[in-house]
Amino acid sequence: LAYTSDTYLNIGFVYFKLKQYENSLVYYEKSLEAKTVAKDSFDLDRLYINMGLSNIHLEKFDQALKSFDSGFDICGNSCSDEIFIEGEFGLGVVNYKLKNFDESRGHF
Repeated sequence: LAYTSDTYLNIGFVYFKLKQYENSLVYYEKSLEAKTVAKDSFDLDRLYINMGLSNIHLEKFDQALKSFDSGFDICGNSCSDEIFIEGEFGLGVVNYKLKNFDESRGHF
């Protein structure tokens, strides 16, 4: 199941790059489901950050915030630079779109 969850994560990313954000979320959800069943936490932070980025493009800002928070809850202070930068950027964009300008400023 671990390979299955990684495969779903990769397929979701391909859909994201194709700007097919709804499809990306379908596969990210499948990955999350497979990771949960397998008790696999590898790249779980990456999965949540990716979900947040897809939700931004779909203007599902509340869901994006939840996804970013979940990603940061998982990696805590040991997030990779890539996860940290993408997640912080995503939080900045979401808060900007929600007109939380002071909060947004702190993430850029």
